[in-house]
Amino acid sequence: MRIQEALVRQLQQTTTATYAIVGTKIYWGISGRDPTPPYVRLRKAGHSAIASGLTGLRLPARATIEVISFGKSQEAAADLADAVASDLIGYCADMPNTSPPTSGAVRVSGIEPGDESDLMSEEALEKNLFAESREYFVDYR
Repeated sequence: MRIQEALVRQLQQTTTATYAIVGTKIYWGISGRDPTPPYVRLRKAGHSAIASGLTGLRLPARATIEVISFGKSQEAAADLADAVASDLIGYCADMPNTSPPTSGAVRVSGIEPGDESDLMSEEALEKNLFAESREYFVDYR
């Protein structure tokens, strides 16, 4: 399982603030053809890993995940981005480092917030889309 998929599954839990706002409209990679806001899109923006050498052990890696929250207003996009942040940061704090976040092999050991920005392009504004982008550094095995 990819780290993006593990995070999407976490955000789609019915108990999360993100789910309360968007339901299952949480995508990784491509978000489909013109989905209706509000929705969330995740993409892997970077990755680094520690070489395992000859041991064959799976060592820690760090992924940079960009999470873009789309809303019908800039305030709605920011509120959705805040909900995602609370779910991801809480997800890490509540989860023991030794158990996988889902049934896959990925184990998250830390999530740190990174950069954030408002995304308002002319094309997005014509479609009444507003967005906020936030980066997260996700440490996992």
